[in-house]
Amino acid sequence: MTMDAFGAALLRPVFATASAWRVLEAGIGTVMWFIAVGLLWEGR
Repeated sequence: MTMDAFGAALLRPVFATASAWRVLEAGIGTVMWFIAVGLLWEGR
């Protein structure tokens, strides 16, 4: 099975630009912050 079977060929042009990676990293970072705040809030 090749990587193309998972849609990598379709996503390759999207992630060819550096700005797309910055948006992806910002989204992942936001989710991580929400998880961290939720865990801290739950611990009170």
